Amino acid sequence: MDPRLIVVTDRNMVRNSSNIPFLEVVRSIAYSGATMIQLREKNIESVEFLKLAENVQKVMLGSDCTLVINDRLDIALVSNASGVHFGQDDYLLPRAKKIAGSNFIFGVSASNPELAEVAIRDGANYIGVGPTFSTKSKQTSRMPIGLEGLIKMVDCFPDFPIVAIGGINLKNIEQVLESGVSGVAVIAAIMSSSCPEKVCEQMRKIIDRATK
Repeated sequence: MDPRLIVVTDRNMVRNSSNIPFLEVVRSIAYSGATMIQLREKNIESVEFLKLAENVQKVMLGSDCTLVINDRLDIALVSNASGVHFGQDDYLLPRAKKIAGSNFIFGVSASNPELAEVAIRDGANYIGVGPTFSTKSKQTSRMPIGLEGLIKMVDCFPDFPIVAIGGINLKNIEQVLESGVSGVAVIAAIMSSSCPEKVCEQMRKIIDRATK
């Protein structure tokens, strides 16, 4: 598991921002520095979601990037994805681990140390923390935790992979990395870009410099 640069998908953003087919975007970022891709698609039927996950797996073949599925453990298992990511409002980790086994990657969202502590105790492999900054990519009533919130979380769990998410882009990614997080999860900065491959490459270069 390498959570340094997790790209969270959004087909609508891609559709509204470029003429690039979604699977081509996935393929390009898988080969341009993304370490993990989180397939996150809302309002999609199960059969279509499974087909999409299988097609994403195909275009990622040969890359060093791994696939995790948002929320849907069943889709993750049937599509042979590497893991699943649960939100803090749909927490299923203890039961899911019994089904999937120890080699499966489990990410869990947590907006505060108390929630993170529960997830870590129950066997999460990494914690997604945020929203770091305000974001239009996900409807939420939660206030941004800012860099101070990230630092607090890292200080509470210094030896555990903490991944920042929410409003992260090329302008603020260096500040985010300075908080000590293990990685970043990015949605709009890449999915809404007319050149997602280029943005992904630039972010990975910044991350590699910061983690030398």
